[in-house]
Amino acid sequence: MEEDVPVATVTNLFIGHEKLDGRLVYSILKTLMENQPALVHVHREARNFTMERAVLGSSLPFHSGALQYYQERELP
Repeated sequence: MEEDVPVATVTNLFIGHEKLDGRLVYSILKTLMENQPALVHVHREARNFTMERAVLGSSLPFHSGALQYYQERELP
């Protein structure tokens, strides 16, 4: 390609009901984040699944379990 091409991007969201146990949400998120390098071996796109990107641009409020996980890591 010889010039920039504007493209759309896709954001993936993990969605759970607000009544889903916060400990379970926390545990799932912790497991995913702590095993991100292994996820890359399963799907290359997982390289973009980072702590910094996880909290950007959500159109939905975070579950209390996710908030706890992010707050413990001092993310907004």
